[in-house]
Amino acid sequence: MANVDIRIQMNPILDKIEKDISEFGKLEVNFNPPAKVILRKEKQGQKPLIPSTQSISKIKLSKLRSFDLPEGESRCLITGCDMFADGRITFVDCREANKRLLVTNNEGLFIKEIELMDNPLDVSIIDSNTVAVTLSTRNCISIVDINTTKILRTLPVKENCHGICFADGKLVVSLANKILQFLVLVCNFVQATLL
Repeated sequence: MANVDIRIQMNPILDKIEKDISEFGKLEVNFNPPAKVILRKEKQGQKPLIPSTQSISKIKLSKLRSFDLPEGESRCLITGCDMFADGRITFVDCREANKRLLVTNNEGLFIKEIELMDNPLDVSIIDSNTVAVTLSTRNCISIVDINTTKILRTLPVKENCHGICFADGKLVVSLANKILQFLVLVCNFVQATLL
């Protein structure tokens, strides 16, 4: 967010006429977001690219890469994905016959598959090796270590769970019946709040 600094220095004469005048004018403040600098790795090093702001109607889609995702027992049905800071991407395949997490590298090449006990609907990165996965019909969230492929923990929720997001140490989970549940993850302690 851009910093905004506003300073007004009043002339002492204005104090005298302030009693007679109710308005001196209008003050308008405009906020402009700072330009984002994106570094892209090129063969010769990194060069900063400053993207120009465009309206949504002028955005054109282009294919950046394809993903090499192996089929399970059935075709993949990807319902969620998230990207690690190092570029790895994790996908959830919620097809009944598959029930799995898929991990690719930053080039889109398949790395590993992690089988789950129920159909996953969404995934969110927690840290460099850990993800949270919603298991809808079991009414729970599985915390999975991507490196060891082990389920570290299972967190129960009140309803069938759908979408999930991790931000500021909290998991925000979208549940059935228009409910949001916030789970605060601190060491081995979980505090839940429903909205």
